[in-house]
Amino acid sequence: MNTLQKILVAIDFSETSANLLKHVARIAGWNDAEIHVIHVIPEGVLRHRAGTHRDENPGRLQEAAESTMTDCLAAAGLAGVPAAQIVVIGSPADCIVEEAARLGADLLVLSAHDKGKKRLGSVASQCVRRAGCKTLLVRDWQAGNFEHIAACIDFSALSESVLRNALRVARSDHATLELLHVIYPVDLDYYNYKADFGTKSQKEFRAATMEAVESSIETLKSTLADDLRGVDVRTTILESGSPAEAITDHVREKGHDLVVMGTTGRARAFGLHFGSNAEGLMHDASCSVLAVKPPAEE
Repeated sequence: MNTLQKILVAIDFSETSANLLKHVARIAGWNDAEIHVIHVIPEGVLRHRAGTHRDENPGRLQEAAESTMTDCLAAAGLAGVPAAQIVVIGSPADCIVEEAARLGADLLVLSAHDKGKKRLGSVASQCVRRAGCKTLLVRDWQAGNFEHIAACIDFSALSESVLRNALRVARSDHATLELLHVIYPVDLDYYNYKADFGTKSQKEFRAATMEAVESSIETLKSTLADDLRGVDVRTTILESGSPAEAITDHVREKGHDLVVMGTTGRARAFGLHFGSNAEGLMHDASCSVLAVKPPAEE
């Protein structure tokens, strides 16, 4: 989030579109980034209209969508904000991902489910999987600045980027930041790793494990000491055999409104390989999620 130049936001003209656009305008202001707004008319709409003998002229549909997009921007208070408007016909996920790549977007912003829905929508899920840039999923019910942010740290090469992005949001929105790390339950790991710790008791093994994790977190924080100044930061170490579930429960309990996570990571330490724990977290988290990709993908 430190060097954003181009933001692509996908809207569907639902009631939540204005809220999504307000988030984008705020984030774009941090770096004076370009805003590009896309709406995709599903191909199935044309087939349906043809089947009912209604006017299926693609040009007229696009004109109507462009007019509606202008109205959405005005409703979000962005009538005077420069924003490129894009209306296309096709597969929503395909068109959004392709446009993000064509633009060289630094950030893709999408609306996620609201409180009444259990799972992430298929379009949003596909876009997170396939987009080569950072992706922000905004829960439909969330408005205004983020106030309480959680950053998922697993000590992989991606962790520094996760922390850096989380700090940028925290500083810009004046939010608190909690660093979360999940370890496999110490009581279950004790016999597997006993050989590495000689004759240490289970209590001593737990203490040594926690000390090692805390030391690694402090080392990571030291690389971003300047960015950390002035930010309210705390660290929490969770124990669970299911990292996504542990983080989801913790975030819900503590009332976080944004989770920053990597889409790949170390399976043993954290398990955030997309398609497993990462996908579970993105589907089930009760708040917005910022997914950070490895440099090769970005």
